[in-house]
Amino acid sequence: DNTGLVTGISGGTATMVFTDTTTGCSSSAASGIITVTPAPIITVPNGGIVCEGSTLNLTPSTGGTWTSSNPLIATIDNTGLVTGISGGTTTMIFTDTTTGCSSIAASGVVIVGGGQAIITANPTSGLVPLNVAFGNGNITNVSCFWDFGDGSTDTLCDPIHIYEALGSYTTTLIVSDMYGCPDTVTIIIEVIGESSILIPTIFTPNGDGSNDFFRVDGVNLKHVEGEIFNRWGQKMFAWDNVNGYWDGRTLSGSEAPAGTYYFIIKAEGIDGKEYFQKGTLSLIR
Repeated sequence: DNTGLVTGISGGTATMVFTDTTTGCSSSAASGIITVTPAPIITVPNGGIVCEGSTLNLTPSTGGTWTSSNPLIATIDNTGLVTGISGGTTTMIFTDTTTGCSSIAASGVVIVGGGQAIITANPTSGLVPLNVAFGNGNITNVSCFWDFGDGSTDTLCDPIHIYEALGSYTTTLIVSDMYGCPDTVTIIIEVIGESSILIPTIFTPNGDGSNDFFRVDGVNLKHVEGEIFNRWGQKMFAWDNVNGYWDGRTLSGSEAPAGTYYFIIKAEGIDGKEYFQKGTLSLIR
C-alpha cells in the first residue's frame, strides 16, 4: 500500500516501484525487487478431529517448530504429534526454521472431541425381578450404547431394563459425541431375592452325620443370632453369624443331656426383613 506495507500473497518475485507525487519521478525498478517465500504447506488428517486423550499426526514432522494457539485444548510437539486435552478448537502453526515463514492459520485448525458419560439408575438394588430406569444425565447430541451385564444391550439414552435373575451386574454406558469420540462409565446393580427363615424343632447330635446340628435354615439371610437355654433359664450356647449352629454341647464343651431346650433366634435378610422367633427344641441322643 502507499505506506510501503508489502503483503506476500504467493511464492515468487515482484518489483515494487515508488512514484513521487511531487516530481512524478519513479524509483529504479531494479531496486524494488521483492521475493516472496511460500508459506509452509501443512497436512491435517482426519478432518482435524482428535478425541480427548488421543493423538493425531500433522505434517511436516521435521524442519521447523509447531505451536498450538491453545495448549489447554490440544498440545503439539515439533514432530507434529497432536494430543487432545479437552473439548474445543485450536489452531496449529508450523514455522519453517530455514525461511522463518509460518503456515496459514486456517489450514491448521484442530477440533478436540470428547463424549461425557454419566449414568443415573433408579433403583440400584432391589428384589428380583428388578425394574431399573437408566439415564445418561440428560446429555444431548450424543449416541448411547448400554451393556446391562446380563447379556442384554440397548441404544436408547434413557432405557428401562428388567433384571430377571439374582446377581450383581456391572452395567456399562458408552457415549459417543458428534465426532465419534467415546467415553465409558459403569455402575453396579444388585438384584436380590426375598429372604425366608426355617427353624427346626428336633436334632440328634449323635455323630452319625445326619441332623447332628441345630441351625437356622433360610435363604438370603445376612445375619443370624442364636441363643439356647435349658429349662432353668441357663444359657447353654450362643452364636452371632449366619453360619452358626449348636452341636449339642454346653459353653464349657460338655455334652448337653437329652431333653427340651429353648431357643431365641434373631435374623435379618438381605432384603431388610427382620426376624425374631423363640420356641422349644428337642435334643435326642
